[in-house]
Amino acid sequence: MKYRNFNSYIDFNTKDDVIARNRTTKQSQVDNGEIALYNRLYFKKNPESLSLSAPYSLCGEKSRGRNLENKGFTLIEIIVALLIFGILSTILFSTLIQIQRRTSTSTWRNELTEEGVKICNTIRRELTGAREILYADEDSISFFNQEGELSSFYVKDSLLFKSKKRLVSAKTKISSFKFIYYLPNDIIGETASPIYSLPLDAINLQRVTVIDWKIGLKKEITSIHLKTGIFTRNIRQQ
Repeated sequence: MKYRNFNSYIDFNTKDDVIARNRTTKQSQVDNGEIALYNRLYFKKNPESLSLSAPYSLCGEKSRGRNLENKGFTLIEIIVALLIFGILSTILFSTLIQIQRRTSTSTWRNELTEEGVKICNTIRRELTGAREILYADEDSISFFNQEGELSSFYVKDSLLFKSKKRLVSAKTKISSFKFIYYLPNDIIGETASPIYSLPLDAINLQRVTVIDWKIGLKKEITSIHLKTGIFTRNIRQQ
């Protein structure tokens, strides 16, 4: 019988090494089989213990520690998340406040414009139908209206009144109000020049050709300014 030469193989793996390796492999297989059998018997007798915590109790302390370390967030991660959330919230709230402020400003401006035009039309209608001007100053004027009753416009405590009747709404304030009276300029002809000496005396009241008024209205942070006037030839002097 012929034998093959295994000298090169035996130099690295002796017979004792091969036997020891086989024993180790068989022992590990036996141990794994016993563990699997133990697990089946354990869960069969105790089915209520089959939960998410069971693998941790069967896998050993090392596996349990590793899984517990991977659960949850670290303090640094929570702080970073809170900082990012705070920055985004600040930007969002600032944008919303600016949009709301612009919307409110536009609404207030429209309301002031509508109210200012209404006041100017009231003054123009009353002065156009006036029969005689009795008193004229920078912030007030008194006259007989079309029905022959005494009427006046004046400003008091940032409010505009018509014969004790307030002409502006509750939230609206008069930021500025001024009557401007013009007399004919004899040198230039028809051109009128403003009168700075107020109140007007009886002679200049008869010579006034134009009455202008400037009005400034304010509500919250919004304000507007309007200017209009009339020719006194429409006033019927008696």
